[in-house]
Amino acid sequence: MKPLIGYKLNTNDHEMNIVAILDMSIADINCLAWKIKAEDPNFKNIKLKFEGRKVDDVSVIDLLEQIFKWYDLKSHNEYIHEDVAQYVVLRHNSKHGFVNDSDPEPEELREIILETM
Repeated sequence: MKPLIGYKLNTNDHEMNIVAILDMSIADINCLAWKIKAEDPNFKNIKLKFEGRKVDDVSVIDLLEQIFKWYDLKSHNEYIHEDVAQYVVLRHNSKHGFVNDSDPEPEELREIILETM
């Protein structure tokens, strides 16, 4: 695993990095967004959209974009928030039985993200 140098930013009571977000559940990400909103009224909290238990990937991408901006998380991959969102959504939807034959295994996607971070 690559070192996290350059991926951390400390705020009032938060220490966050890309790998920590990668390992969060949809519920954890949603709670994090509400905590940020409570601390910073200017934070643009995006409401996650669901169809039953299946989460909408576009809403997760939009929310993670705001979270990454707030923490100033950067990578040489300018679309890292989209990659992380795709993984979190795939893992969540797979857990609830919403998978397509063309979907990669969540852990394979996670390894690709970590290698290309």
